[in-house]
Amino acid sequence: MPRRRALLAAGAALVFALVAASAAAGAGAAATGARKERLTKLHSARTFALALGVDLRRRALARRLAAYDLVVVDGEDTPAAALRYLRRRGALVLGYLSVGTVEPDRFWTKRARRYALAPVPGWPERYADVARSGYRKLLVGAVAPRLLARGFDGLFLDNVDVVESYPRLARPMRQLVADIARLVRRRGKLLAAQNADGFTRRHLLRWLDAWNREDVSWRYDFERRAYAPTAASERARALGTVRRLRATGLVVTVTDYPPPGDSSAAQAAVQAACSAGALPWISDIALRTLPATPPRCAASEKAR
Repeated sequence: MPRRRALLAAGAALVFALVAASAAAGAGAAATGARKERLTKLHSARTFALALGVDLRRRALARRLAAYDLVVVDGEDTPAAALRYLRRRGALVLGYLSVGTVEPDRFWTKRARRYALAPVPGWPERYADVARSGYRKLLVGAVAPRLLARGFDGLFLDNVDVVESYPRLARPMRQLVADIARLVRRRGKLLAAQNADGFTRRHLLRWLDAWNREDVSWRYDFERRAYAPTAASERARALGTVRRLRATGLVVTVTDYPPPGDSSAAQAAVQAACSAGALPWISDIALRTLPATPPRCAASEKAR
């Protein structure tokens, strides 16, 4: 009898293992299919909005934002109803997450505060010590899963360029992005990041589906508190990076900050982004402004 019970228990364990493996395989296949669909949709996008400051509690603004193909909104603060509405209307929606800074007023701020470094010039946040394993575990184990569970099509990582102020953080930042990418892909979703040109080109390409470059033609000068054109040499370098990353197969977007109301500066910025094969976006530095119509490249520029 003991032998029979042992055999029955072993058989039950084997059946359970097979069922669990089958379920895992099914979930993996579903995630792979969902990711393929999202990638197809991403590569067909023709309009982009980095709309972090747009108040999506206002239905009129949510309706206007629904006209865009690819939208980035705040990962924590975006109302659930607005997120559902945008996705129902066909937008691919990514949730914003700053991985290189400790921001105030986040649900994870209290736990992240111990990892804070120096203040970020012009912003009410501090650089994050990505080298601390506790910080990386917080983002990968608690923050990113909670944001993804809200229903986003993926995540948009900001302040990866902390590595430019703290070069010692390059290796742990690369590890953090890789860990978040694996998490995102297991769920069949997408990952984007922005800026950090050289670091992205050398270390992050295999983990990203899209990349955004700010300040290509126009930027905000925090010292002067004024909008200013990007220096010609920097503009040329930025456009060169956009072209190189676009050539790797990444979906590339460009966000510029021309003086509000200056339509000629805005149009020139859009044309520059389009000339390099990127999807253009124009807004104020707080990212509250939605253009009257979505910035769009001419048909002749779409294939570049």
